[in-house]
Amino acid sequence: MTKRTLFVLAIGSLVVFTVLGWGIMAHFGPVTLTNSLQGGAPLPMQAGLGLMVGSVVGFLAWNMVNLPFFRKTRDFFVDIIGPLKLNWTEVVMVSCCAGIGEEILFRGAVQPHLGIVWTSILFVALHGYLNPFDSRMTTYGLFMILAICLLGWVAVKYGLITAIVAHTVIDVILLYLLTRTYLTKTEDVPLE
Repeated sequence: MTKRTLFVLAIGSLVVFTVLGWGIMAHFGPVTLTNSLQGGAPLPMQAGLGLMVGSVVGFLAWNMVNLPFFRKTRDFFVDIIGPLKLNWTEVVMVSCCAGIGEEILFRGAVQPHLGIVWTSILFVALHGYLNPFDSRMTTYGLFMILAICLLGWVAVKYGLITAIVAHTVIDVILLYLLTRTYLTKTEDVPLE
């Protein structure tokens, strides 16, 4: 994968998933995008809670893939993301696109129809984390199902902004640390 491909995918997911999610919500309900974003908590509370949840999940996921059993899984992701040598701006941009687009579609539009658990399983499966031929990846995927269920719950309880911020923070943490691991192993160059 090239940086350009990653950026096209990121912007594409932001636009396509947001429009698709909005369309599903507008035509099939039960809530509108505006109501889903506003949720049951004020915006500062949603943002703060999302930051906290995303930080905890992101660092738990990172610590998990650094356990000896999961090193091959970590190295798989390092080999995909690391060569792109993403800088801070790129990490944040890609993470925001995924966080906004995917959460509007999955937590905002799909979850009211499938429920938290089934939507989380679908989300994790579509990301390729449930692989019957790779027990390490599947075990990581089971952890991610629990994490995504948490995002689903906070979206219902506090509002979709909470899940968007949490998802974005998780991705920022993981993309940054995957890039840093690659650079440390290959060139010993700090992330810009």
